[in-house]
Amino acid sequence: MSDERKTPAQILRQWADEEYNSCELCKKLTNIGNDDCYGDCAAWRCILADMAEEEVEKAREDGVAAYFAGMSAERGWPEREPFELVDEYIARCFEPRFAVIEGRAAMPGDKLLFGGDRVTVRYVRDGHIMTDYTTTDADGNEIVYPFEPGELSWERQDSMERIREDARKRMTAYWGCEGVLCTDCPAKVGGKRPADRYGVGECMSAMKLDLVRRTKKVCGR
Repeated sequence: MSDERKTPAQILRQWADEEYNSCELCKKLTNIGNDDCYGDCAAWRCILADMAEEEVEKAREDGVAAYFAGMSAERGWPEREPFELVDEYIARCFEPRFAVIEGRAAMPGDKLLFGGDRVTVRYVRDGHIMTDYTTTDADGNEIVYPFEPGELSWERQDSMERIREDARKRMTAYWGCEGVLCTDCPAKVGGKRPADRYGVGECMSAMKLDLVRRTKKVCGR
């Protein structure tokens, strides 16, 4: 291992084991030979002090970065940007972390509805509501879907009256996909469109089966 990859303490221990004297230490650190020495014995000490300060600062920055990374993941805070000052990061973390849904503030832990699916708010980031609802991206990876506030509503207890109202809707209105391509289906759950979830050929049949499911749930069957 080269000296450049070692800490100042490791370098000093190695040189002590090899019984270097002060002049040899100076030559190692300054790359100045005995013939070019001007008697500046403080030069190598300053170099070693700078190395130690740099090592301490790096350890401090790494520790802060690791601390905030863990805290961010645990509390749903945004990630700290490179070279972002700690006080600026803290201020950004405490910006309002709620979204307004139907005139009410939605906070982490609140239950909301996306179509007929119940979702739980995890956190709000850059105006998007992140929940436990996932979808698949273009590469087939499962990701958390970033909801716009208008895509969600407050949970309301289902009833036969609501089911009758929904049964009169067009299929696209029921699933909230009017004007949307099937490839961009907004009613996916776990990456599956309604037709895929119910194992049928098209979403009109899935709508009927969903109405039956809801009716059985309301009736306690």
